[in-house]
Amino acid sequence: MAAWFDLTHRVKELENTGLTIASDYKGDGLPKWLAPALGDCDVFVLNVKGISTDDTLCIVRLDRLVKLLQSSGDSEKV
Repeated sequence: MAAWFDLTHRVKELENTGLTIASDYKGDGLPKWLAPALGDCDVFVLNVKGISTDDTLCIVRLDRLVKLLQSSGDSEKV
């Protein structure tokens, strides 16, 4: 399990790729409705009433995001 200070340098590296990053730390576990949804997926698409399709939120696992950025050439090293 990662503590927040374990992730701060990773967030900074993502910002260096040009992405706008918002982050937060919650001391509690995942909400009950979210934990099963994240099960074995790489990307969780969160459909919320009133949000346009292109603004739909996606939760991406950090290691998968890094791989996607590297494969797209947007990042040399994250």
